Amino acid sequence: MRIASNVQSANWIWTTWQSVASNAVFTSFSPVDPAPALTAAASGNGPKLSWPATAGPFTLYATINLSAPVNWLPLTNSPFLSNGQWQITFPAASGSQVYRLQQ
Repeated sequence: MRIASNVQSANWIWTTWQSVASNAVFTSFSPVDPAPALTAAASGNGPKLSWPATAGPFTLYATINLSAPVNWLPLTNSPFLSNGQWQITFPAASGSQVYRLQQ
């Protein structure tokens, strides 16, 4: 429903109705920078993590403990782009680590 302070023409009413009824034609939605899949592989220099470059800019973080409060630290070496994937290789840590991508 729309309330107007004056009388509108039939064309104005039809145009207003069309813009609401056909709104799907004018509007489309998609996720902005969807969370990419993080892939892990072994390499000679240590673990190699990669994610699709099409997902947008992300920073890779790591922690050794998921108990609150979690202390996420950014990995210091920069990722490089190869075959449409951001890749980062770093020396293996002693013990286990958990990784996450964050914008």
